[in-house]
Amino acid sequence: YMLADSPASKLTSLWSLTTGLHPADHGIVGDAFYDPDFKDTFVQYSKDPKWWKGEPIWRDADKYGMEVVTFNWPGADVVGGPYLPPDHYQSFHERAELKEQLEQLARFLSPATETEHKPDLVLSYVSTLDKVVSANGLSGKELTSELSNVDSFVKKVYGILKDKGMFETTNVMIVSEGGYAPTSSERTLHLDDLVDVTKLEHVQGFPIVGVNPIIEYSVSEMVDEMRAKLATHALHKHFQVYAKDEVDVTLFGGHSDRISPILVVPDAGYLVATEIKLNALEGDYS
Repeated sequence: YMLADSPASKLTSLWSLTTGLHPADHGIVGDAFYDPDFKDTFVQYSKDPKWWKGEPIWRDADKYGMEVVTFNWPGADVVGGPYLPPDHYQSFHERAELKEQLEQLARFLSPATETEHKPDLVLSYVSTLDKVVSANGLSGKELTSELSNVDSFVKKVYGILKDKGMFETTNVMIVSEGGYAPTSSERTLHLDDLVDVTKLEHVQGFPIVGVNPIIEYSVSEMVDEMRAKLATHALHKHFQVYAKDEVDVTLFGGHSDRISPILVVPDAGYLVATEIKLNALEGDYS
């Protein structure tokens, strides 16, 4: 079984799998976060090596002469850091992603010359379900169709292994990098109801929202203020406000300056965001 890490955001989960480290140690504490030392904000798919900590599994495999291939795997195309990228990194066009992955997998498992080696480890991130759910929600014909496509993709992966005589000697692990829950405007908390957002330097993260007060404001006083206002809110049972040192070990596996000083943690299916961000949705919570 897999012991899942937290928070269950895409890049955090995948980099935990890649390094075997908790988010506080490998540095990717969310899909977006602020680093006070760099005075800079991480955004998804940043290729600057300053963000990515820890030793990825392909670097460890390289020490033992193993070949590694990655398909769409975050962090694999980060170059210039303290570690080497994998032997082969493949990215794909969205519409043809599954088809191209199968074609490339078959090619890598069929060395063209005697000096080429089959890969010892293949890491594949299938993003099509993520994109369909994000665009259409947790039901409907689009999701049903894509579930069928991914099931077919997995069946064809096994078929390729059988064709290459590798089925009995290959371990296949299929894991999830997170989950989804439906939400709505009725299950949404405006961060503005808890705190004066003009006192905040940064607000980032999803679904756990990190709050960085401007330096002249006290974190402990702001936490007390937010808790007091939350206690009178109609949705108070579904949200928690924490100072980071109360939950950073539990939620992130340790201490890190990249974890926001204040964290607002919703129950599954509930959403917290600033009024500006919520207005930008224009009522579309799909």
